[in-house]
Amino acid sequence: MGVRDIYADVLGSAGLSLPVVFRLVRAGSLDRTSTILYNFVVNGRIVNGVKRQKYKAAFIPKSIILEPTYECDQKCPSCYVKQDGRTMGGLMLDSFVKQAWELGIYRFEVMGGEPLMPKALDAILPVMKKYRRCVFSICTNCAQINEELAEKFSKIKNVAFLLSMEGTESATDSYRGVGAYNAYKNAAAVLEKHKIPFGLSISLDSQTWKSQIDDSVVADFVSHRGVVIYSNPRFDPNTQRFDEPDRASYMKELQRLCKKYPIYWGDGYYGKMKYHKGIIPRHDNQVCVDPDGNVRANRFFPEPVFGSLATKSLLDILSDPALVACKKDHAAKADKRLAAEKPFLEKEGFRVYDYQWGNS
Repeated sequence: MGVRDIYADVLGSAGLSLPVVFRLVRAGSLDRTSTILYNFVVNGRIVNGVKRQKYKAAFIPKSIILEPTYECDQKCPSCYVKQDGRTMGGLMLDSFVKQAWELGIYRFEVMGGEPLMPKALDAILPVMKKYRRCVFSICTNCAQINEELAEKFSKIKNVAFLLSMEGTESATDSYRGVGAYNAYKNAAAVLEKHKIPFGLSISLDSQTWKSQIDDSVVADFVSHRGVVIYSNPRFDPNTQRFDEPDRASYMKELQRLCKKYPIYWGDGYYGKMKYHKGIIPRHDNQVCVDPDGNVRANRFFPEPVFGSLATKSLLDILSDPALVACKKDHAAKADKRLAAEKPFLEKEGFRVYDYQWGNS
């Protein structure tokens, strides 16, 4: 990567408009949002880009998906995780974040299982307090969020939440269990009260996705100061395939919603919105670490595993030529997916941005 590549990483791939930036600043308390934005942009993008220059032979991701536990209090039908209760110990967790920090990786998406289960929370809270230059985004099913938990996070300024639900109350409760939607509404109210920013995570069914992200759902989220929405086509762990909606119509709907509401929308499979004008291909610039410290290329798939933190350093694992090749192949496939729809989308005034990412 050269200087132009770093510039593209920092600005070209961000997909942020000024209205979205202003809403991000207002989403939480000033000290919290300024800390998160600084760590995200300066550390997570600029310093990360410089570090990738240093470790050219390795795959240095922009962020890492951390699964500190496979314990959960819900039984979602298409969950890819084997809920066996495994939880990463505090010493391994601290060592892992320290190694990532030294490599220029400052962004962690904390998933699971349910990362707010008591045992996992006891392990991750000290680490989040210790590594203040990092950003931790906690993806939760909302069931554990209450006033007591909000108080615990009130003084940790480098943390935001990603609330999982399925759009409407009926869709959420039928998929996650009765009461799941009310848990989301309660979590949104509690976090808003404590000025802790949060986003929304939705897994989309190919047949009902339009109702899952219709205007009423997005407007309600925005009314709670929500700014960031992530979505994924639903994953079937039995077939190891995504239940994909029609890509072109789906992207057009995202364009409409981002134009109507000042929000940032990233899709975990197709790409992320650049303003409301087009889409940047999803290159999956991440790796995933499970409770045992095993590092794999993608959170949805159990294989391939490229090493364990119990026996190897993080740098050794990220330097594996097979991992680097795997990520380059994924980027090429992401570009090819969008290229198939590019003529139609451009005819509709919807741009597909040519964005290239790499370590060399």
